[in-house]
Amino acid sequence: MGAGLVADPGSVGLSLTGEHGADVMVLDTETLEARFLKVPYDLGPLLFDLRAWGLPPVLEQVYRFGRFPKKG
Repeated sequence: MGAGLVADPGSVGLSLTGEHGADVMVLDTETLEARFLKVPYDLGPLLFDLRAWGLPPVLEQVYRFGRFPKKG
């Protein structure tokens, strides 16, 4: 694999696409071509920590589904 650079174009949890996973960008430094990828991760430890820290339950839904639930 050639040289490249990894940058964080989004976030883990509150995804711009509404899909579970971490959004990452891989930049080819020779061609300056950017690829955007969705990288899955294990939700178990994160959900455990959310509960252990006593954070609002709505955050579990945010991390499971990549967005805040619709109101109403």
